[in-house]
Amino acid sequence: MIELWVIRHGDAEPVTPAQPNDAERPLTEKGHAQAASLAGWIPPLDRLLVSPLRRAVETAVPIAAHAAGGLEVRDALAYGSVHDVIALLEAEVQEAHGPLRLAIVGHEPTLSELVGRMIAGTVGAPPARIKMRKGALAELQGSVLDGGMTLTALQRG
Repeated sequence: MIELWVIRHGDAEPVTPAQPNDAERPLTEKGHAQAASLAGWIPPLDRLLVSPLRRAVETAVPIAAHAAGGLEVRDALAYGSVHDVIALLEAEVQEAHGPLRLAIVGHEPTLSELVGRMIAGTVGAPPARIKMRKGALAELQGSVLDGGMTLTALQRG
């Protein structure tokens, strides 16, 4: 059994000629406020896995106080497909050998697709359509099987 908190990074500065590197875009003031608000929703965590992109790391910093192991960067949360993220979650569940409370911080469109697949599956029907806004979180409980989770909370950023 896993309790999974799926978090989209907070509002970030746009890519500009002065800041052309998408990976280095910082959070805006609004994004920092969203991150602080998210931290108030998060219970104590076993693990906190985060995309290496700056906006995701900055979102995760206030949440890391709730994670036993602090903030752990995982490339799959920035550069992987939804299948890569599911494989990452499956590996975390196997390693835990029991109940796991895990949060991930990442990006669109992967997170919306992930939540849709986790709650509705893909066998025989399209996955549920979810839209994770910047600074949003979804709490899921169940197993990391296609359609094996229940959406228990959704907080808009």
